[in-house]
Amino acid sequence: MNNTAHHNSFEPRPFNTQYDNNIPESISMKPYAKDGVTSSSLDPDVISPQKKKGSLTWKEALFDFTQNTTLHGIRFIFMNDVFILRRLLWLALFLTCSVLMSVQIVERIVFFYSYPVTVNVHVNFNKTLAFPAFTVCNQNAFRASAATDRHLYRLIERLHSGDTSALLSQSPDPLPSNLSLDELYLTTAHRKEDLIVRCEWQNKPCGPENFTLVLTDHGVCYNFNDNPSEPLWVTSTGAEYGLKLTLNVEQYEYMPGPHDAAGIKILLHDGKEFPKVAELGLSIPTGTHTYVGIQLLKIQNLPAPHGTCRSERSPYYERYSPDACQLACLTKYVSEQCHCRHFYMPHIDGSPPVCTLGEYLSCYERIIDQVKDRVRAECDCPVPCDFLIYD
Repeated sequence: MNNTAHHNSFEPRPFNTQYDNNIPESISMKPYAKDGVTSSSLDPDVISPQKKKGSLTWKEALFDFTQNTTLHGIRFIFMNDVFILRRLLWLALFLTCSVLMSVQIVERIVFFYSYPVTVNVHVNFNKTLAFPAFTVCNQNAFRASAATDRHLYRLIERLHSGDTSALLSQSPDPLPSNLSLDELYLTTAHRKEDLIVRCEWQNKPCGPENFTLVLTDHGVCYNFNDNPSEPLWVTSTGAEYGLKLTLNVEQYEYMPGPHDAAGIKILLHDGKEFPKVAELGLSIPTGTHTYVGIQLLKIQNLPAPHGTCRSERSPYYERYSPDACQLACLTKYVSEQCHCRHFYMPHIDGSPPVCTLGEYLSCYERIIDQVKDRVRAECDCPVPCDFLIYD
């Protein structure tokens, strides 16, 4: 067998490139068809006018929106050539989700416009705290010896015995109707020199000279630390850093009066507020050794629209409080009907004047219960935005 090898030889030949100068410089790209789909060219003139957006009918535009929107579920509702039950299920699911979403949105909007408030409680351990004003009153409003010396014992006894109407008409003794209430109380009250036997403030001696007479709803009382511009400060807790008092209630001087108890009544309060001792005071009986702890609570409320707090300006008191507001309202209504006031009620330069005994018995005592009901019903005394509570 002869093996014959065939050898192919390739010889390079020169490649001649010739340019035809007759080829046009501009090339126009035409649409071509592929699989039945016409591809658009770069020439805007060849776009089919049926596909222009402006030429679509509203039904075609709506269908195009449903098929291309990112809102989930819409395109499955409007798909063509799909079983009707499937479209209904998607419609029910879409409507259910839309209703739940709408309910949650409305609920959140209503909740937002209800202006909800979060209560924050902060417990602070301060190095120093302002000591509150301290008001002390004897439970007995009149001293028997002072009332006897001024020939007022029988009058006071009848005044607080029950039926006071007989004092104006059937009294065997002439009634000093021109005697004012403040004069009656001030001339017969217990004196601070007799009441305060011993006084210590932070282990330093003090005395009656450190107390100021004040007229309250309980009668004649005495106030310690009554200057709000120069308050006393405490630097630590404990009885050694507070006020110590030894008091003599002079029970042997007790006589009939507006109060029946024996002992004293005290009230710790803000020095800028009126001391409502009769309603808020702490009663301490005789013969006891009492420790009174103090806790300061500072409250800051939110004004509208988040809250209802409001601080009104008072013509009588430096700091607004609901108690001061109600007392000012009470003074106004009493003055309108009786043209006078009780001795503890606020005034401006003595106006309105203090009621005399005659005005007290003939007018004040008859209307005071109705006026108090009117104050509670008509007077607008909102909660202040900032206030202190000594508990």
